[in-house]
Amino acid sequence: LRSAEKWSRVYRNSLAIGLVLGLIVAGGFGLAALSQGCPNLTSAYSSEPQNWNKASNSPWSENGAPVLFFYGAYACPFCSASSWAVYFALHKFGSVSGVQYGHSSSVDTFPNTPEILLDQLSVQSPYVAFQVSENHDPTVTAGVTPGSCTQQAFVSAYDTTGIPFIVLNGQYFHVTSIVPPQNGSSGFSLNSYSAQQIMGEINNQSGPAWDDISPGAYWLTAFMVKVNNGAPANVAAIPQVQQDLGQIS
Repeated sequence: LRSAEKWSRVYRNSLAIGLVLGLIVAGGFGLAALSQGCPNLTSAYSSEPQNWNKASNSPWSENGAPVLFFYGAYACPFCSASSWAVYFALHKFGSVSGVQYGHSSSVDTFPNTPEILLDQLSVQSPYVAFQVSENHDPTVTAGVTPGSCTQQAFVSAYDTTGIPFIVLNGQYFHVTSIVPPQNGSSGFSLNSYSAQQIMGEINNQSGPAWDDISPGAYWLTAFMVKVNNGAPANVAAIPQVQQDLGQIS
């Protein structure tokens, strides 16, 4: 122990400093995880209208606004169809900019269904905080690993079927499409229109594309009013929203 081979003071100090820094870094990762607020979610949930579900979780908010989380993929035709309803609802609650168009996979069912690229949108609103996780691969109709532990927690807990997957305020969620790529009653398919044509019908609220999109769009809007305790009043007063709102628990 007294030989020249024993640890030098420099080595001992370096090791001590390394251990301390390691503990600090490890602790930092732990604090980062806590700061993200990774939730413990209930496995129990009840059914709501139009294949929505309700879970008794703590509200998921960001800067005081309920979070609307969309999990999907550019290539997924059901995500593409649903993107129009999400855009419509967001537009009712604030300012939406950065609209870019795309389309679903050309080699999947309902090929080239037009879409709004939701993760490119910028939303300014006191009523909703919009979070998106989308796969950009043009042919892969599956989601990617979400960007936060909170997003991953909801996907792991409730996304049992696939994409799209939507969570609102941590309490309401919907698995699979809220808008079908094809209207079952009329046979109209969204991929028979351009993105600009669909946007035109949304703005005018008339036409076969609007007929396909509007039911899901109004339901999503109603759920967003619900988590905002009836606000904003002008949106809650829309007849279709008011009717849907009365059926939500």
